[in-house]
Amino acid sequence: MSPSAPLKTKVSSWKNFLRLFSPKTGRISLVIPTKIPHARGDRAQVCIHLPMGPPLEARAMVVQIVKGPDGTQRGVGLVVSGLTAEQTGRIEQLRQEALASRDAAYATTQPRAS
Repeated sequence: MSPSAPLKTKVSSWKNFLRLFSPKTGRISLVIPTKIPHARGDRAQVCIHLPMGPPLEARAMVVQIVKGPDGTQRGVGLVVSGLTAEQTGRIEQLRQEALASRDAAYATTQPRAS
């Protein structure tokens, strides 16, 4: 049985946003800390708060249970699924902006050739 409360997380930087999204598979995967009991295969609603703009809300499937040293659940590994075309377009736009931001930051930190 899936818990009904949405799992929430905050992505603190665009660098971290890029880590969530795999362009090879077109999937978003993440780990969210939670002590609410889940089982592999559970469906969950997830709310990802981004560095700017409104949060991304989507459905996800629990693919991993993260346990602490004492064996209690500390979090869940999720794969986001069932994105609408609008959500997919928004993610791609955000990914492109994050890549541009990363590239601009990289260019300003590199020594210039003389």
